[in-house]
Amino acid sequence: MRGGRDILGRTKWDLAIVKAGQGSGFAPDYSIQAHRGGDEEIFVTTMPAGEYRIARLQLPFSNFSYPINVPFQVHPGRVLYIGRLLIEFPDEMISIYTRLRVSVEDAKDVSVAKAEAQSRKKFGDVTTSLMSVGSASGLFLPGKSTADPRLEQDTLSMIMLMDRAQDEACNQRKVERREVISAHATGAEEHWTLDRCGTLVLYRVTFSPSPKGGTMIGLKPAEVIGKK
Repeated sequence: MRGGRDILGRTKWDLAIVKAGQGSGFAPDYSIQAHRGGDEEIFVTTMPAGEYRIARLQLPFSNFSYPINVPFQVHPGRVLYIGRLLIEFPDEMISIYTRLRVSVEDAKDVSVAKAEAQSRKKFGDVTTSLMSVGSASGLFLPGKSTADPRLEQDTLSMIMLMDRAQDEACNQRKVERREVISAHATGAEEHWTLDRCGTLVLYRVTFSPSPKGGTMIGLKPAEVIGKK
């Protein structure tokens, strides 16, 4: 965890993990303690097979929390590396209005080595099955957009899904910048630039009112525009 400031000087946070269908995360199946600005925490455990999600980021002994949604899957009889979860606060005093940047990195070699040293055992064949960043009400994305937080989340999910289909070999993606091209009563056009493993790709996004209510999202296939 990185960034941000706390008026009380608190740095410790809890990450709550729940199994699919187990609710919002107030009673987690598993909990990880992470430190903002501190050393990386290695989480190693044996879990029953199934679908899980990191559901909530919360200050210990406090009601101050952020709902997040980072799903992952546990397969029977396999050792899985699910990635390095990075949570970044903007450089400001942390409040309930602070918006987060949540991403997943592939640091398998380093993380597995640390995990083996921490647990004093060898894991043998470790399969990579990275977590994916889903919607999060506190999600921070760079640049400008006409979308509200919920529409931002839906748009991000669609872009990530489309981009994974275009390049399945890449395991690291994040939004690099966003730009509003036009905005009017009948909709908006925006450019969302994604960093796909060091390659910058541009998605042309349109928002338009749906006859049934809500907003329709339009996406054109990505255009490669350069290198990071």
